[in-house]
Amino acid sequence: MDIADFRTIIALVETGTITAAANLLCRVPSAITTRVQNLESQLGTTLFVRSGRRFLPTNEGQVLYNNALKIIELVTLAEQQMVKPVPGGRFRLGALDSMAATRLPEPLARLYQQHQSVKVELVTGISRTLLDAVLSHELDAAFIADAPANDRLERMVVYKEELVIIAAANFPQIRSAADLAHTTLLV
Repeated sequence: MDIADFRTIIALVETGTITAAANLLCRVPSAITTRVQNLESQLGTTLFVRSGRRFLPTNEGQVLYNNALKIIELVTLAEQQMVKPVPGGRFRLGALDSMAATRLPEPLARLYQQHQSVKVELVTGISRTLLDAVLSHELDAAFIADAPANDRLERMVVYKEELVIIAAANFPQIRSAADLAHTTLLV
């Protein structure tokens, strides 16, 4: 049996007539009749009984129809995945604690809504530990601060943070980091 056989069985069960099945498949009626006869001969069973102009599936025909639906669904899925692969599987992601708590919930929720077959494993830690985990293939990607240049990595800026210093109103003007050298900072 081939895919055309399964499509023929589906068309004939769903339309009920040789002519309608032929029209649906863009074939001549004799091609549908011949294909059904060949299938019945090959399988050694009757797949359809005639009732006037209608073709009704036998129990065996119904079983073949149900299986044909599954097969065509799988073939269609395989074709779609080759044309436009569907993301899936395990995605091991590292992130700084602050990033995981503030920046990731929304994009991770969107990722799950769009690609439910992706299973995210989130690991939090400090930049160096996460970077080492990516380099040793323990993580697939990581959100870290100040990723160093490395030929084995692809880096991209995802977020730019603005540094804001809040000081008392009477604090001397801050123009550079040196102005804070001998000051206690709460970060």
